[in-house]
Amino acid sequence: MALKGECFHCKKMGHWIKDCPDKKKEIIERERMPSIKTFFCRTLPSLPSNMPLVNDLKECNNQASNFQPSCPGSPDDAQEDNLEDSIHKAFSQAALQVQSKLLCRLEFMDPLEHATMEREANIAFSALNSLKVNYGPFAEHIREFICSAKSLAEIDASICREDASERLEHEKVCRDNLSHLHAEITNELGTSREQVQSLCEEENRLRNKLLQIETQRTQHEDKAKNLEDRLVKISEQMLESECRLQAATQEVDKAMKFQQQREMGQDAMKKAMKNARACLT
Repeated sequence: MALKGECFHCKKMGHWIKDCPDKKKEIIERERMPSIKTFFCRTLPSLPSNMPLVNDLKECNNQASNFQPSCPGSPDDAQEDNLEDSIHKAFSQAALQVQSKLLCRLEFMDPLEHATMEREANIAFSALNSLKVNYGPFAEHIREFICSAKSLAEIDASICREDASERLEHEKVCRDNLSHLHAEITNELGTSREQVQSLCEEENRLRNKLLQIETQRTQHEDKAKNLEDRLVKISEQMLESECRLQAATQEVDKAMKFQQQREMGQDAMKKAMKNARACLT
């Protein structure tokens, strides 16, 4: 069975070789206008262009086996020669049809179908044996063609195996590269996860530290606010105390003046008393 791939008839991809549209078209044209390839024509006479091809090799064999020329009366020597020539000509034409049909079928078969080629060739050779014609050179070329097709199929199979081996090696290299890359990325991922964990811990530590700092700041702000309020009150108290101090100072000054005046009055009284006593003596 031919593999799906590049068709060696139309050089296109995507269809089975035996279903090639170019191949089918050429077969139809070949069946309409039969001809013999120049590769074999040196051993065979020309095929008349108006002679229809036999539809099947077995039909050709039956046609040759059942060929019964009719000739009324008893033939003379000339008639026997004509009859022999007619029979030989008919057999030759039938042989040409068999050979042409075989060439047409072999030409458009895939080299991978060399077993089918051998089977078709054996059927044709059996029919040619029945026709009593010399087809030795033709058979030799046919066998050479089939042998070449078989060799080509083996080469194609070897190429496919080589392609498979190359693909296997390529896939192994790709797998090894991917495994190495997977190991590297796994290690990097582990390191990255450790770094993420460490950074998360550091983030939590710093967040807690920040919360502590914010708490301390709030406490100090509250304390500063309280101190400011207290300072305002103390300032007011200091102002009031200063006023009272000034008033007290003034009172003390007045008291000192009164004390001096009192002392002066007492001195004056003592002096007057002393003078009065002095007058008595």
